Amino acid sequence: MRSIWKPGLFFVFCLLIALLVNMPATQLVGRIKLPDTIGLNGLDGTLFSGRVSQLTIDKFPIQNLSYRADSFCLLTLSICYQFDNPDGLFHLRIRPLTETVEISDLAIDYPLQQLTPFMQQLLVKPSGKVELKLESAQAVKGQLTGLSGVAIWRNAGVSGESVNLGDYEFLVSGSGDLYTVSLKDIQAPLQVVGKVDLKTNGTYQVNIDIKARSGLDPKIQNVLEFVALKKGINQYVIQNTGKLPAQFQAYLAGNI
Repeated sequence: MRSIWKPGLFFVFCLLIALLVNMPATQLVGRIKLPDTIGLNGLDGTLFSGRVSQLTIDKFPIQNLSYRADSFCLLTLSICYQFDNPDGLFHLRIRPLTETVEISDLAIDYPLQQLTPFMQQLLVKPSGKVELKLESAQAVKGQLTGLSGVAIWRNAGVSGESVNLGDYEFLVSGSGDLYTVSLKDIQAPLQVVGKVDLKTNGTYQVNIDIKARSGLDPKIQNVLEFVALKKGINQYVIQNTGKLPAQFQAYLAGNI
């Protein structure tokens, strides 16, 4: 009898594994509560590999992805995936027990028009493209707890104006309650050096020096005089402290 049960149990075990591996991912996702900050559309495949038409992370959409799971990650009580898209690949780790989401090695381009929901409070709407290179980011229960990466604003401009201010780099780092954005130009018409300190309670401090490398284009000068204080010939400064609008405070606190 024992000789019959052993291969029988092994067959049942293999059958269950095969069913799990080949079960459509849509059925599994329907039974798993994903963090509110993550959304999936157009999911096609199994738990271990497949494609996603759109993955949304904290309202940022990423299109046309293929994915595959890292089975060994289950040993750490985590769910890990590698995603591939036209801009490269990145990694996503979900720790269900602590409701922690970690993203690393993400590189993606965004037209600024796609980020309109984050710019509604700005008096001057920027234009151009953002190249985001996220080294690592961590959120616990929907609240950001760590961030490191760089964003490059290409062909910087102002919506409605035919002006190109060049390219600018934003280095972002921080954890806990304080995050710092250090910015500089990349051989742009405007020499820019400065930083922004931002706390998760919404308070911020801005200190940016701006200097023209040559004579200012009248359109650029109009924009600068609207957003900055003049401190010399072709020299401007932006110094400000305050508190972000309620929408941004809620976002930092993980309440939206």
